[in-house]
Amino acid sequence: MYTSIRLPQWPRLLYNEAMAKDNFQIGFDVTPILYNRGVSRYTTNIIRALAQTDDVTLKLFGSSFRANRQLRTQITELQKDAGIDTKPTVLAFPPAFLKNMWYGVGRLHIESLMPKVDVFHAWEELIPPSYKTPTVATIHDLALFKFEGIAHPTTKEKHTLALKRLAATHSHVIAVSQQTRRDLLELFSFPEDHVHVIPEAVPSESIVSPKELFTRQEIELRFGIHKPYFLWVGVNEPRKNIDRIIETWKHFSKDFDLVLVGQGLERIRPIPGLFTLRGIGKVELTSLFSKAQLLLFPSLYEGFGLPILEAFYYGCPVVTSHISAMPEVADDAAVLVDPTDIDSLVAGVQNSIENGHNAKSQKKMKDRLKQYSWSESAKKTKEVYRLARRDGK
Repeated sequence: MYTSIRLPQWPRLLYNEAMAKDNFQIGFDVTPILYNRGVSRYTTNIIRALAQTDDVTLKLFGSSFRANRQLRTQITELQKDAGIDTKPTVLAFPPAFLKNMWYGVGRLHIESLMPKVDVFHAWEELIPPSYKTPTVATIHDLALFKFEGIAHPTTKEKHTLALKRLAATHSHVIAVSQQTRRDLLELFSFPEDHVHVIPEAVPSESIVSPKELFTRQEIELRFGIHKPYFLWVGVNEPRKNIDRIIETWKHFSKDFDLVLVGQGLERIRPIPGLFTLRGIGKVELTSLFSKAQLLLFPSLYEGFGLPILEAFYYGCPVVTSHISAMPEVADDAAVLVDPTDIDSLVAGVQNSIENGHNAKSQKKMKDRLKQYSWSESAKKTKEVYRLARRDGK
């Protein structure tokens, strides 16, 4: 017997006990596991969590031309890891071709790609047309609609068509934060009761045993980072606020280095004490989290902000923005600042230096982490599937 799950922080999802008793088939587009981004970690972790539930059979879908062999390998590994024994559907079409087929000529419907699934869980960039199969999609953020220059106009157009298709077909949508939910309701005509907030959690890919973590001396030898350091992790886009991060750090550069990890960092001018790291491994990144003085993460906009939870997991204090999804994720476990005000940023960093590693702050981080669980997110995701299937009948 299933019972309703209390959702104090998120819109309550309707629940139908009769539908809960049935095992039903879910098609899930796992193409984004190729790209080593936040959406990739979401996909692998929600798949693993869903696979542990009793009444869902997962059938994985993916498509890539250039990386088809890599995609097949990754899907095989994911299925083995999650205990999924159904045969996946893997196509050798590039995303641009599928977008044209789906948004241009309207061919390759869900029913032809994955017959006999009850619900298809789509990737937010690729929403296939459907004759009758309900579609659910997870939307991580709407940054490309809020900031110019993030995406090519063609990419933005395809995203617009995908979201309009979801809204027009009254599809149920999962938003990873209240911020993303607000953006969806503001920018697109979704019914309010069709947009459900289900948060992410610390990805398993971000967890290593304490024995594997580098010591502070090993980090110094490997990267040449001699001083205590501030850390930032992400993709260098205007909304990530890198210029102000560097300007803030300069107030502390006598005693602290700054370490930036991620993509797009080649454009940053070299400065003594500023380290830009690209393509580092899992143990290297988690070691950097575990030994950092603080995570400096004052983005102008985030749909969620996974680095905040990753930092909490390793006891790394966080200075982040008081806007967008960041206060929603961090609550009072981080120092919240105005990301547009250098004085606020400097004061926040000073606060974190003085208090971030004390017992009270460390406890707040641990308590905050308890609010996020992939197993709970999977339960709520199943409720959305049931709603979608019910509405599709």
